[in-house]
Amino acid sequence: VKELQRSVSKVVEVDNIVCTVWKKLAPPKVEFFMWLALLGKLSTRQRLYEKGMLHEDQTSCPLCAEYPASLDHILLSCSFSQQIWLTISAEFGQNLIATATFKEHYRNWMSISGRKGQKSEVRAGPVGKWESS
Repeated sequence: VKELQRSVSKVVEVDNIVCTVWKKLAPPKVEFFMWLALLGKLSTRQRLYEKGMLHEDQTSCPLCAEYPASLDHILLSCSFSQQIWLTISAEFGQNLIATATFKEHYRNWMSISGRKGQKSEVRAGPVGKWESS
């Protein structure tokens, strides 16, 4: 049994950052959304195009209409999402660190250790803002 556990643990690698969404800091539907985002499984227009479900001319971002609607664009680099992140970071007195992917950005955000009692608020901040936007 131990040998089986070792071989499975070598094959199955759990990304701890993905598990952080299940902290009951947001409604279940928001946690589920964040979980899908961190796994790269959101059905964005770009992803639907890659699966052959949309034409290339249907992939533009619904928020800015300037770039293809990839997960990283919608949640990180779109001008709309950048404004949300700037608002959130200002509310909590945090500096944003430029990252290439949403997952890296989320990992950095979750590593912020605010004042005692503020950490859960800081962690829930992005989830709440995205839900209300």
